[in-house]
Amino acid sequence: MYNIYSTYYTPNQDKKFHSVKKRKKGLSFLTYFIITTIVIIFFFIFINKASFFQIQKIEITSNTLSKIELPINSEISNIITKKYTNILFSSSKNIRKYLQTNFLEISNIEVNKEFFKKKIYISYSFREPKYTWCDSTIINSTSDSKNCFLIDSNGLLFKNNNIKTPAKPLTLLKDKNILLIENEYYQDLELAQKIPSNILYIVNNFSSILEKRNIYSKKAIIKNNNLIIFVLDILDTENDLKNIIEVKFSLEKDLDEQLEKSSTLINYLSNIDLEKVEYIDLRVKEKIYYR
Repeated sequence: MYNIYSTYYTPNQDKKFHSVKKRKKGLSFLTYFIITTIVIIFFFIFINKASFFQIQKIEITSNTLSKIELPINSEISNIITKKYTNILFSSSKNIRKYLQTNFLEISNIEVNKEFFKKKIYISYSFREPKYTWCDSTIINSTSDSKNCFLIDSNGLLFKNNNIKTPAKPLTLLKDKNILLIENEYYQDLELAQKIPSNILYIVNNFSSILEKRNIYSKKAIIKNNNLIIFVLDILDTENDLKNIIEVKFSLEKDLDEQLEKSSTLINYLSNIDLEKVEYIDLRVKEKIYYR
């Protein structure tokens, strides 16, 4: 008698065998991937928390000459220290951007790192107020304060400077170098915004013309899209007010032409003549009206 052993073979047997091998291989790769990911995460946590990489000192230098109350260096240092702790992960670009966004009063910001000393060096300048912009809208119906902001020479609104009406302006607004601009036409502006470019252009250039004659512009009033009025104080040698003149510009016509005419007339008129003038209208082409 013979014992016959037979194996039952199916065509799909090889496929099943290879499928099991692939599954085992796939599970092995997934395991390695998970382990590697966990190791990387713990490595970054270690780097982030390790004392060797912690920022030890932040040195800040600034231009301390300023006419307004601005954030002191310790305030900036405390905020940066809380937000940025690791010298390796603290980007100079990100720190500079953060300062520009959160401290509008400062400009020309430079940030440098010294890795091995674990120090960050920050230097900046204060924005100097050139003008004060006051929106026509009252803050609320029960308040007598107007919404005002300090502006630098680039037209950026960088600090609140609300004033009481009709009480006298703040001491800061009495500074002859800070022109008050009353906005009665444009939509109200907010911090970090810039005043309209045509307003900035006419204000900057006309102020320069006046400075050459030592004439103080008390304020500028934006009436509409076609009229901005500069109110000039004409003073004698003892700084006693002698006369107030309104100078009218068109915002829709050639500003350079109007500026040239204003410069010609103001340089032509003597101090005695200016004391007699009531207004100067530069809106008519090729003509200057004054009374």
